[in-house]
Amino acid sequence: MTRARKPSGKIKGLTPQLLADGTVSWNWKPSPRERRMGYTNLHCGTDRALAIQLAEARNAEIAAWEAGQSAIGHNGGPPMASLRPRTMRELADDWVRSDHFRKQLAPKTQRLYRHSVGKLMEWTDNGAIPVAHISRAACLELRDALVRSGKRSATANTLRVLRILMQYAVDRGVIAVNPALKLKIPESDKRSHIIRPEAIDLLDRAADALRLPSVKLAMMVGFWTMQRESDLLAYTANDWKVIPPSDVPPEARGALTDTQGNVWGFKKDQIKTKVHVWPSVPPAVRDLVHAQLKANRSRPVPTMVLLPDDRMAKSYSDKQFQRRFSQVRAVAWYGAMLRRDWRLAKHIRETQFRDFRRTGMCYFGELRVPVPLIAAISGHSIAYTQKIIDTYMPANTRFAVMGLAEAITRAAERTLIEERMEG
Repeated sequence: MTRARKPSGKIKGLTPQLLADGTVSWNWKPSPRERRMGYTNLHCGTDRALAIQLAEARNAEIAAWEAGQSAIGHNGGPPMASLRPRTMRELADDWVRSDHFRKQLAPKTQRLYRHSVGKLMEWTDNGAIPVAHISRAACLELRDALVRSGKRSATANTLRVLRILMQYAVDRGVIAVNPALKLKIPESDKRSHIIRPEAIDLLDRAADALRLPSVKLAMMVGFWTMQRESDLLAYTANDWKVIPPSDVPPEARGALTDTQGNVWGFKKDQIKTKVHVWPSVPPAVRDLVHAQLKANRSRPVPTMVLLPDDRMAKSYSDKQFQRRFSQVRAVAWYGAMLRRDWRLAKHIRETQFRDFRRTGMCYFGELRVPVPLIAAISGHSIAYTQKIIDTYMPANTRFAVMGLAEAITRAAERTLIEERMEG
């Protein structure tokens, strides 16, 4: 294949190659000595500026490595061969043992990242491949192979962890440039399911029929507080606190205070984001929380708010709670089938517990609650809350009907005012 001329800059090792379609592909090629050191060809893509950046970073990496070896050799240290770039297995083990991984990532995030690390170890011959051998081309090939699998969420998770892991290698001085940087990661499947009111009613009835008050309470609290399942399952009696009167505006007291004049809410940092929230609940839900905590006093874990209703386990695990919710959903689906409401039955079958969080946000938006107030409840940023509202409200038929009805009502009011002014 015909090769193009080298660039005038003469970046060491950087070599252009003219492809059949006329584009130029750039590669950094190691010298024979550098190959003996463990370095292989680095594909730098077709962007010349990026290729120069990658090649210069690789040259700087080698220069720094050689300088370090000279200092060690001068002091009688180990031979050069023992200082070759670390393997992917060593890098991954070091990362999962780091303080950031163990202390700043939520347990569920840690499990997800460990699973993705396992996939990357399979890709790198059980982690035996040196970190420096992970080229840009290899990352692109992995990305394309994962995309072809059709598993969007798994693809996004694996590529995201690859990018984080390689950046960790850069931060630790193992490599000079992140080969997975700015790697176009396909977005994982986004749920857009908003639970219909009649579906919520059937789910509520199903929880009663199955005698699963904990699931019923979880649905209510999840809807009104807009919190994640993991946070709901972690709520304890110590998190259920009276909100200071100074934080309860006069216009809110009539709707939320109990007979003692108190407003209650769950005060806790979110497990995933560490954001501090203190969402309250309507009086009817508040009374259910009080009753549940009172009933839990004789349980193995009396401080937990949500406990399994069969008293078999000390506390809910994620899987156990999901199984109970699946039972409730199945009974609700059957109720819709008995009504011969096939659309509602399909809607219920597609419902997941996490949809209550999004549904609550959109319900508040439907009631024209200002976005900053919704964000204060859910723990999202104002910008992200607005994005959720912008994403789901425009396509919501209920909102469209409400908008038309309000326009007609306001038009009639304006006409009436104009007639009075003319009269």
